Amino acid sequence: MGLRKIELHKNKKGEFYFAKFAGNGEQITMSSESYTSKENAIKAVIVDTNITLLLLQEQQAVQLSYPYNIPFMDWTVTIPVKRIIRFDANGVINVKDAA
Repeated sequence: MGLRKIELHKNKKGEFYFAKFAGNGEQITMSSESYTSKENAIKAVIVDTNITLLLLQEQQAVQLSYPYNIPFMDWTVTIPVKRIIRFDANGVINVKDAA
């Protein structure tokens, strides 16, 4: 099924958390902790996503081809921002605005 998208949200306390969604659109996980800064939440998203992708590769649940892009929606701002988490062939990970 694979990883379809990740969303970043802000709770009522002003802390950041993220949710991951499967290929069928179902929410599969939500971060177990919240983060006081958006930067730390995004770093956690990248680390968690990388771990997820490694697990998927080991279980051979999906065939990952690099570069691999995951849609990343930032819902913490007035107008949601669509970004892409990109894993390239050299293992470099970055977050960029979607074109």
